[in-house]
Amino acid sequence: MAPKPSTDETTPLLPTEPVQAVLDGSGADLVKKGNKFWYVIPVIAGACLATHLPTTTTLAIIRIIICRRWYELHEPDALPMGHTPTELMCEIPSVVTAYTVAITIMGVVDAFAAMISFGLINLFVKKYGRKPVFITMTSVACTGFSLFLLALNVPGTLSLVLAGLAIVLVAFASVGAIVLVGRMYVVDTTTPMNRTSGLSFLGAACQLGLTPSFALGGYITEHYHHITAVYWVTLALQISVLLYEIFVLPESYVLEERQEAIEEMQHVIDEDLPDDGKAGLKHTLKLAIRPIFSILEPLLVLVSKIPGGTGRDYYLLIAGGGAFLWYLGTHYLGLAIMMRLINEFHSPPDQNGIGMSLLMGGKGLFLVFIFPSVIKYGRLFYAKYALRKGMSLTLQEIARRTDTVLIIVSYIIDASFIAMIGFSKTRTGVFACAILMGFGAGGHIALNSLLVSSVHHAQSDEILSANAMLESVGQVLSPIVLGSILSATINTFPGLMFYVSTGICLLSATCIVIFRTVDKPQRRIHGDQHIHYPPPTGEA
Repeated sequence: MAPKPSTDETTPLLPTEPVQAVLDGSGADLVKKGNKFWYVIPVIAGACLATHLPTTTTLAIIRIIICRRWYELHEPDALPMGHTPTELMCEIPSVVTAYTVAITIMGVVDAFAAMISFGLINLFVKKYGRKPVFITMTSVACTGFSLFLLALNVPGTLSLVLAGLAIVLVAFASVGAIVLVGRMYVVDTTTPMNRTSGLSFLGAACQLGLTPSFALGGYITEHYHHITAVYWVTLALQISVLLYEIFVLPESYVLEERQEAIEEMQHVIDEDLPDDGKAGLKHTLKLAIRPIFSILEPLLVLVSKIPGGTGRDYYLLIAGGGAFLWYLGTHYLGLAIMMRLINEFHSPPDQNGIGMSLLMGGKGLFLVFIFPSVIKYGRLFYAKYALRKGMSLTLQEIARRTDTVLIIVSYIIDASFIAMIGFSKTRTGVFACAILMGFGAGGHIALNSLLVSSVHHAQSDEILSANAMLESVGQVLSPIVLGSILSATINTFPGLMFYVSTGICLLSATCIVIFRTVDKPQRRIHGDQHIHYPPPTGEA
């Protein structure tokens, strides 16, 4: 888990202390030789690249499978030799409708599988550690992509079954799941002062892994003139990542900390679902529900009981609501931008691909080269302000408040440039605004760091998993909410969806403002090993 706080981290900063030395959160210490933090970066970058490399090809394979199955059921004699339908055959309305339904179902299955995987990850990392979970997820991903290859080469209903199973397996080993374990690894191997910078580097590794994946995957398919070529490349990448995890990646989560976290988790479940020891139907139902609660247990942290009291603390749920709203308002943006470029500006596919790569690449570069310095100087500025005001703040409290400001500012930056995309009347303007959105890439990074610092270190896995679950719900609803608006107005009022997205982002920033105003972390953080924040004096 996260390194236990030192005395310095829980002692109020004094006017005579060297402010710059104790608050340097730029990540300079992470560069030191031997720091375990860097071992996880190749895992994240490689997994993100490999997972999304065959995305466009996967959609094409699903289309072929559905098209072939439709003709097998309705017009088997129309299928050519080899049972592979032509492009023209797959454009009939019945096949298009079936394909659309299949993609929608795939999205729903992917979302629910991801949510379940987040709960399972939280459960298994406590029992077995980070490294075994990384190895398991990569192995599952390899199996899923292999099943896609097999599904294309078998006839009948079996191909649909294999494709469906592959979708579920890949969803359980999704980028979100890999990144979640990566966040836990970062929390294990960084100090509270360097945590935000560590998460920033992790986010950059993910973005830079995703940047070439879409264009490179399409290039491989076109270059080799075979729809399965990209899967062999993907399998090679996944196997390379798997070997790295087995032979190079060190474990970051020692047995003693796992036992402490398991006890903390059991304590939370016992509070919400007490075992009264009595026989009968009620007792049997409690025993049956407890395994389900183990998977959903991360969500309990968002509404945990107040130590020593009878009520619940809902303040973390407000911050989680901010994460949900941010993903609700931004997850669909990439596709929405591409649809507007195609429909309004008639942008060719290659330029759309370049634009999306620039969008993701810009975010990655910002997280690597700019955001760590923003963290450093932001903390220094707030610390000097606190000293001038005579405020008695701990180093972690200064870091928490700085993270809060970074989240709010990042969300406002996102909202501003999203609105400008809606206003833009040229393709260049849309591209420019999309690239400049990279300056808001640090918001969800800082939010994860803020949430971890708001709970006991034994509950950091739960809060990260709970936040990931809320993010996944936002990702599911984003295409439904924003997609329906865009579909209805793309020809009459193409900017409306972007204005709605702007409003949602501003609402998410408002949630963080409310959280900062009302949150009392000392009510959640209890016990001898828990971090206490002395109430500041003269707080502005």
